[in-house]
Amino acid sequence: MRRLLPCAFVAVLSSSACVHLTIKKADALSEKGLHFSRPAAYLWITVNDKGQCIPSITYLPDPQQDYVMRVWPWGFGTVSFKPTLKDGWNLTALAGCGKTRDRVDRGMTLC
Repeated sequence: MRRLLPCAFVAVLSSSACVHLTIKKADALSEKGLHFSRPAAYLWITVNDKGQCIPSITYLPDPQQDYVMRVWPWGFGTVSFKPTLKDGWNLTALAGCGKTRDRVDRGMTLC
């Protein structure tokens, strides 16, 4: 039992120096994090001067598919992320960088 205790301590310590990013379906609008929606296609039909129908597709936020993104370092680390939101609600790209440090000061950078 005494041999397992130091191993468990090292395992907990090493897992505490991680950078985490989660994306999940939002439960409420008050949930912390960056909210974004998935697009839904809407068909618009307009009539021009000649009486012809002109169809067009427009993408708008789907209120049933609201997601939240949270990013944070656990323990000894820093994280930065750069999401790209088209029209303020549609996530089109995600770039980020994370840096962790442990007790021995071996740094790891993920970019």
